[in-house]
Amino acid sequence: MFKKLFSALSETGKSQLAPQFIEQSREGLAQQTAAHSATWHFGEEENWSADLDTGTILRQMASIADPAILR
Repeated sequence: MFKKLFSALSETGKSQLAPQFIEQSREGLAQQTAAHSATWHFGEEENWSADLDTGTILRQMASIADPAILR
């Protein structure tokens, strides 16, 4: 992919394929973000925190089940 980008350099040194590459990259990122949001329910947490010392992220979700059922 990079050989193709750099082989298409114009006289100004800018690749004519760069805008297409950037747009495809953005679209790919948007698709991955949507898939992760659906899987991990991003944006639905009540609260979250990050412990940078341990490298952990704690997400607090609303309970959707009666606590008596969870044993």
